[in-house]
Amino acid sequence: MTVNRYVTYGDYADGYCEDWSPSGNVLLTAAGSSFAPARQPGYPTYVLSWDQASRKSTGGETFACAPYVQELLINLPWAGMAGADKAALVAFFGSADVNGQAGTFTLFSPMIGPSLPVRFASDKLPPMPEIAWDRYRVDLSLRVATNYPQLVSSGAPPAITGNRFVLGSVAIPFPAPLRAGNGYGIDRQQTMERLSDGVPVIYSKSRLILQPHRYAMALDFDGFISLQSFFFTWAHGGQNKFSWINEAGASRTVRLAGNQITVLQTAYNRYETELNLLEEL
Repeated sequence: MTVNRYVTYGDYADGYCEDWSPSGNVLLTAAGSSFAPARQPGYPTYVLSWDQASRKSTGGETFACAPYVQELLINLPWAGMAGADKAALVAFFGSADVNGQAGTFTLFSPMIGPSLPVRFASDKLPPMPEIAWDRYRVDLSLRVATNYPQLVSSGAPPAITGNRFVLGSVAIPFPAPLRAGNGYGIDRQQTMERLSDGVPVIYSKSRLILQPHRYAMALDFDGFISLQSFFFTWAHGGQNKFSWINEAGASRTVRLAGNQITVLQTAYNRYETELNLLEEL
C-alpha cells in the first residue's frame, strides 16, 4: 500500500512529531491483539548488528569465529506517552498472542516504511518513568524477526560512478559526506612489558598497520535500505574487505571497524549515520 506521508501526517513530515496524532494509528498487531497509541513514537533509531565472536592471533590480526547472528534493532521513543497507552502497551506485551519476547507481531508506521515482522528485544519492558501528570517516557526496543540471505560476490561491479562501496559484483552509491572523511591516527598493535630492571621489551609485533577513517553521511530511505543490504548481505559486518571510492575518485581497501552501525532517523525520509572504516596500510 502506498501512503502519502505528508498528507497523512501533516507537519510531522517536516520533523515536528510532538503532537503527531494521525488516523489509522495501529502500530503493533499480533494475531488477536494490537497496540494503537494515541500518539505514535518519535523518530526511531536503528542498530544494524552482525554479532560474531572474534579473536586475535599472536600477530595481532583479528579473525572471526562461528556462529554469527544478524540483528536489526528498532528503538522507538515516546517523550510523553499517556497513561492509558502505557497500560495498553503492558497488556499487549503480556497478551497470549505476544507473550513477552516469545511472540512475533507486525510493526507498521508509514514513517518507518513497509510492515516488518518483529518481536520485543527483551523479556521485560523497560522502566517507564512518569515525567508529568499522566505522561510517561517510554523507549521501546524491537528486533526484526528476519535475516538477510547470505550472498557471494564475484565478477565485475556495475558501472556506478561517484561515491560508492564496491565488493565484487556489488556496488552501492552513497551521498557526499556531511563532513569530509578524515583519516586519523595509525595503529600497529604491539604488546610491551618491562624486565625486572625496567628495560622495555616489545613483542607480539603485528605486521598490520591500520588507519581508521570516519565518514558521516545523510541518507534517504532507499540509501538506508541499500546500506542494510550491503552490511548484512555482502560486508558481513566487519568481516569482508571492500573498496571505498570517495568523492575525489580515490579508492581505498577497507573494512568496517566494528560489527555494528547505528542509524538515526532525523526527519521524514532522512537518516544520518557515521561509518568507521579501517584501512590496512
